Amino acid sequence: MGSKAVRVYYDVGNAQERGYNIAGEINLLGKQICEIRAKDTKDLYGMGSLDFVAVKRALGGIGYRGWLVIEGSQLPLGIEQSIIYDLKYSRSVFRPQ
Repeated sequence: MGSKAVRVYYDVGNAQERGYNIAGEINLLGKQICEIRAKDTKDLYGMGSLDFVAVKRALGGIGYRGWLVIEGSQLPLGIEQSIIYDLKYSRSVFRPQ
Protein backbone atom coordinates (compact mmCIF):
# COMPACT_ATOMS: atom_id res chain seq x y z
CA MET A 1 0.00 0.00 0.00
CA GLY A 2 1.52 3.35 -1.09
CA SER A 3 1.54 6.43 1.07
CA LYS A 4 -1.00 9.15 0.44
CA ALA A 5 -0.39 12.82 1.10
CA VAL A 6 -2.68 14.60 3.53
CA ARG A 7 -4.25 17.64 1.91
CA VAL A 8 -5.92 20.64 3.55
CA TYR A 9 -9.21 22.29 2.66
CA TYR A 10 -8.53 25.63 4.34
CA ASP A 11 -11.39 27.87 5.51
CA VAL A 12 -10.25 31.47 5.99
CA GLY A 13 -13.50 32.51 7.71
CA ASN A 14 -13.21 29.81 10.36
CA ALA A 15 -9.55 30.70 10.92
CA GLN A 16 -10.49 34.38 11.31
CA GLU A 17 -13.26 33.55 13.80
CA ARG A 18 -10.82 31.58 15.94
CA GLY A 19 -8.23 34.35 15.88
CA TYR A 20 -5.64 32.40 13.90
CA ASN A 21 -2.93 34.06 11.84
CA ILE A 22 -4.29 33.27 8.38
CA ALA A 23 -1.19 34.29 6.42
CA GLY A 24 1.01 32.37 8.84
CA GLU A 25 -1.11 29.24 8.53
CA ILE A 26 -1.19 29.48 4.74
CA ASN A 27 2.60 29.78 4.70
CA LEU A 28 2.97 26.86 7.11
CA LEU A 29 0.58 24.58 5.20
CA GLY A 30 1.90 25.63 1.79
CA LYS A 31 1.46 23.01 -0.92
CA GLN A 32 -0.67 20.86 1.38
CA ILE A 33 -3.58 23.23 0.69
CA CYS A 34 -5.78 21.73 -2.01
CA GLU A 35 -8.73 24.12 -1.80
CA ILE A 36 -9.72 27.40 -0.11
CA ARG A 37 -13.12 28.19 1.33
CA ALA A 38 -13.69 31.94 1.51
CA LYS A 39 -16.27 33.58 3.72
CA ASP A 40 -16.54 36.61 5.92
CA THR A 41 -18.61 35.92 9.00
CA LYS A 42 -19.18 39.62 9.75
CA ASP A 43 -20.51 41.12 6.50
CA LEU A 44 -20.35 40.97 2.73
CA TYR A 45 -16.90 40.37 1.25
CA GLY A 46 -14.72 43.44 1.54
CA MET A 47 -17.02 45.06 4.10
CA GLY A 48 -16.42 42.78 7.06
CA SER A 49 -13.45 41.85 9.14
CA LEU A 50 -11.58 39.53 6.78
CA ASP A 51 -8.73 40.99 4.73
CA PHE A 52 -9.16 39.17 1.42
CA VAL A 53 -6.29 41.10 -0.17
CA ALA A 54 -3.92 39.73 2.52
CA VAL A 55 -5.30 36.23 1.88
CA LYS A 56 -4.62 36.66 -1.86
CA ARG A 57 -1.08 37.82 -1.09
CA ALA A 58 -0.44 34.82 1.20
CA LEU A 59 -1.82 32.39 -1.39
CA GLY A 60 0.37 33.99 -4.06
CA GLY A 61 3.35 33.52 -1.77
CA ILE A 62 2.89 29.75 -1.78
CA GLY A 63 2.06 29.61 -5.49
CA TYR A 64 -1.54 28.51 -4.89
CA ARG A 65 -3.51 28.16 -8.13
CA GLY A 66 -6.38 25.95 -6.97
CA TRP A 67 -10.05 26.40 -6.28
CA LEU A 68 -11.57 29.18 -4.20
CA VAL A 69 -15.05 28.31 -2.98
CA ILE A 70 -17.18 31.25 -1.89
CA GLU A 71 -19.57 30.80 0.99
CA GLY A 72 -22.11 33.48 1.81
CA SER A 73 -22.54 33.41 5.57
CA GLN A 74 -23.88 36.97 5.71
CA LEU A 75 -26.79 37.74 3.41
CA PRO A 76 -27.89 41.35 4.09
CA LEU A 77 -29.03 41.85 0.48
CA GLY A 78 -30.95 38.58 0.37
CA ILE A 79 -29.48 35.29 -0.81
CA GLU A 80 -29.17 35.97 -4.53
CA GLN A 81 -27.93 39.58 -4.40
CA SER A 82 -25.50 38.89 -1.54
CA ILE A 83 -23.93 35.94 -3.38
CA ILE A 84 -23.70 37.99 -6.59
CA TYR A 85 -21.96 40.78 -4.65
CA ASP A 86 -19.53 38.36 -2.96
CA LEU A 87 -18.76 36.69 -6.31
CA LYS A 88 -18.00 40.02 -8.01
CA TYR A 89 -15.80 41.09 -5.10
CA SER A 90 -13.99 37.73 -5.10
CA ARG A 91 -13.30 37.98 -8.81
CA SER A 92 -11.91 41.50 -8.38
CA VAL A 93 -9.46 40.35 -5.70
CA PHE A 94 -8.58 36.82 -6.81
CA ARG A 95 -8.49 37.25 -10.59
CA PRO A 96 -5.44 35.61 -12.17
CA GLN A 97 -2.53 37.98 -12.71
